[in-house]
Amino acid sequence: MRWALATVVIFLSTIAGGAGSPVAPVYPPQGFDEGTQTALSQEQLDAIKPWANDSKLALEDLLDMAAHSGSLEDQKDILVRGIQKTVLESAPRKTELLLRYTLNRALKVAHELEGNSKVDTQVRVLRAAMMMALSYYNSDLEFLNGQVLHKEVDLKILPYGSYAIEFSRLLMSLDSSVFNAAAQYRIAIMALGLFQWDLYRDTRRFEYAPAITRVNALLQTMPTQPSKSDSELLDDLRKLKLVYARALQIAQDVRK
Repeated sequence: MRWALATVVIFLSTIAGGAGSPVAPVYPPQGFDEGTQTALSQEQLDAIKPWANDSKLALEDLLDMAAHSGSLEDQKDILVRGIQKTVLESAPRKTELLLRYTLNRALKVAHELEGNSKVDTQVRVLRAAMMMALSYYNSDLEFLNGQVLHKEVDLKILPYGSYAIEFSRLLMSLDSSVFNAAAQYRIAIMALGLFQWDLYRDTRRFEYAPAITRVNALLQTMPTQPSKSDSELLDDLRKLKLVYARALQIAQDVRK
């Protein structure tokens, strides 16, 4: 089965209301329940802010606790359980913030790494994702506070472009630490799918169009599951890395 993305190219107007460029419609990768809301009511906002504050403290405590625990296996278990608790607590609030996205994605990556990498790699990824989540806490909070006087909170103005670059780098940097080529493939597919999704959600999506288009076109030709042929699998991995490198450069140029 091939990557499930729409193939019809449509013309979309810019979020600001200007003329658009051709951008294929992009959806979150399968299994990622993100972007289901584009606005929050003030009631939802009032419920989310305490969760965001509590999450910051919980993540800081988790990192400290794990650092002072015994084995790497213990550290991994502490981090996974703590992240799961934080993500689950956000569910009733429909928390569409970058902090939550990062934690939820980290759990999916950790699941893929289980049995396909050393425990120290899993701990490193979880810690890096938690640090990234904390780094977005301030921008999330500034965003929420800046929306206080609005009738609805417009989620489309979150910094998805910079987030796309940072999170994709984290995933694509795992290549040398994952000793199973099939797992490398699944993580790369996940990384590129999230990369194009995040760029597509940014208010500058039309400037990111060349990057989105490159990734979109490749993913539509890639099998969702890795090939059982070693030579085909390695060739697919090479294609994914080459297209990502070029798309990343385009996105970075937009950010300049």
